Amino acid sequence: QSSLRLIVLEADAEKAAQVRLVLREAGISADRLAILPASPLEVELPPYLASLILVDDAPADEAQLMSLLKKIYAALRPYGGSAVWNTPSKPLAEIIEKLPTTELPGAEWKQHGEAMLLT
Repeated sequence: QSSLRLIVLEADAEKAAQVRLVLREAGISADRLAILPASPLEVELPPYLASLILVDDAPADEAQLMSLLKKIYAALRPYGGSAVWNTPSKPLAEIIEKLPTTELPGAEWKQHGEAMLLT
């Protein structure tokens, strides 16, 4: 039995309700689940909020994508953690290629099929 706590950011209320239903049916209790009706671009995430972040959709706009990358990276630090982008994103790959190491110090990227892993 896992003690993993889930925080879901979903701006679309209908999708959020579907996610809640699926997770509840999977046995995730209400005390381990928070679904926030917001876009990840609109939310300030504190440092070390998570040890694992899953991203199912990335913005196509390069500036918004860079902002999201920085937010996610900061939420995994200072103690480490991983983020997984589950959908292929050409803008993501392009940003990673030209990303200065000073933007996300210590970040490592790995390709796994169509998913990208940030550690």
